[in-house]
Amino acid sequence: MTKKLMTFVVILIAGLLSVAKADDDRRITIAQLPSQAQLFIKSNFRGKNVAYVTKDRDGLRSDYEVKFKDGSSIDFDHNGRWTDIESRSLPSKLVPGQIRSYVAKNHPGQKVVKISRERSGYDIELSDDTDLEFNKNFHIVEIDD
Repeated sequence: MTKKLMTFVVILIAGLLSVAKADDDRRITIAQLPSQAQLFIKSNFRGKNVAYVTKDRDGLRSDYEVKFKDGSSIDFDHNGRWTDIESRSLPSKLVPGQIRSYVAKNHPGQKVVKISRERSGYDIELSDDTDLEFNKNFHIVEIDD
């Protein structure tokens, strides 16, 4: 009985270690980002000081996070395509026009401070902490305020 228990514990620990290894966050330089991510940062966040860049290896794919000294952050997928942007000074050109129009009409005076690009559409957070969800056709799906 003790031998079976010990075998189980060893297998459990080995499994946990392999899962921990699969989730591998490590610091990298801006130059190690995919070229598409580097170009995006140069085009839209020029002059912002980078605090750190991480590469998160999850299985076969790697995702990236760029954190700026002012607290802003951008997440990129393995191809360097942005998936999440959070910034108190988010460039408006990064928000699709239909979403900008909706916000201006229905939430005057509010700014988009976070945008997430999902398969189903976009998730938006406004400066008053209102969350908006849009589908791929830019129709509002959910409002959480």
